[in-house]
Amino acid sequence: MTYENKSEKSVALLELGAAHAECLHTQIHYLTSNGYRVHLICDNITWTRIKETNLLAGVQIHSADNSLFHQFALLLKIHFYIRQQRISRLVFNTTEINVVRNLFLISFPKILNITGILHNAEKLVDGRSIRYIVGKRMQKFFLLSEYLKEKFEPLTDFKLSVFYPVYFPPFTICPIEKSTDEFWITIPGGVNPTRKDYTGLLTCLLKEVLHPKIKLIFLGASDARIYPEIDALLAQTKLRETQILTFTGFVEYDVFHSYIAKSDLIMPLIHPYRDGFYRDSRISGAFNLSFAYKIPLLVEESMQKWTDLQGAAFYYRAENIVQVFNSLIERKLEVEQMKKTMAQDCRWKEEHLMRKYLEFIEL
Repeated sequence: MTYENKSEKSVALLELGAAHAECLHTQIHYLTSNGYRVHLICDNITWTRIKETNLLAGVQIHSADNSLFHQFALLLKIHFYIRQQRISRLVFNTTEINVVRNLFLISFPKILNITGILHNAEKLVDGRSIRYIVGKRMQKFFLLSEYLKEKFEPLTDFKLSVFYPVYFPPFTICPIEKSTDEFWITIPGGVNPTRKDYTGLLTCLLKEVLHPKIKLIFLGASDARIYPEIDALLAQTKLRETQILTFTGFVEYDVFHSYIAKSDLIMPLIHPYRDGFYRDSRISGAFNLSFAYKIPLLVEESMQKWTDLQGAAFYYRAENIVQVFNSLIERKLEVEQMKKTMAQDCRWKEEHLMRKYLEFIEL
């Protein structure tokens, strides 16, 4: 059975976990810019975050329901859609989730070229579903960091490449005031102390005085009902709304990117020796925002071994974090020079990144 006309190139992007919509923007951009007909198969939550709906050749939207009955019906619908639309290439945007594992319990035709994005590289060595179910049919995976590829490539027989999702659709600039002498350090993403060390940061701010011209932007939803201990620490600092900006709800796309664009530094607030979620096998989405906007990162010193961050980051020791904040405002020229260096770095040039992505999905 032929899955596409020779004159056409078709790809289905699948996001079935209501996550990582930010990785879809770059893929849609790369593929449609190179003549691919792009189909999107996703849950209804992901669909609300897609800006490029006019570029898609087709869409199949599902409810984000994890019940077994729903998943079984979903698997049949997806297989039918792929055949009906004569799609020959699949890219799984989040591969290490149960619904993707279940999808591979029904065999895909061998004519399909299948690639997956792994957000947790450790699944290559300790993920039974990846190794023994999904990996029997999907033989190649994107990782989200060159460092992770270097670390895990010797440990697996799967083909690996690196994908940096650094394209974001244009946004409407919001009227956000920032005085010329302010220095903004932005921590993107929801305020979740199980993934980022907000407790350590706020505790340090209780002990040392933050330079009055530094502003910390907690650029994500902060819910005092879920994490009352963080809200209590924020109140004790007496810096909320003067030097620490927080948001009570979801930060809309235009607002989010307007703040990122005005930032001086981007801070993941990951401390690998404390945080169990990231360990040494995941990246923070802050990395890709930094690479996309050519704004340096501020990361904990143990991450100096990450090759991706060379020439793109300043480092700190967690216990001296406020001292480092205060010193950086005096090093504005260094920060500006690093921005210029990043803008010239061929690693983040679109043509280079696009070619790597397209060559790998065609393997």
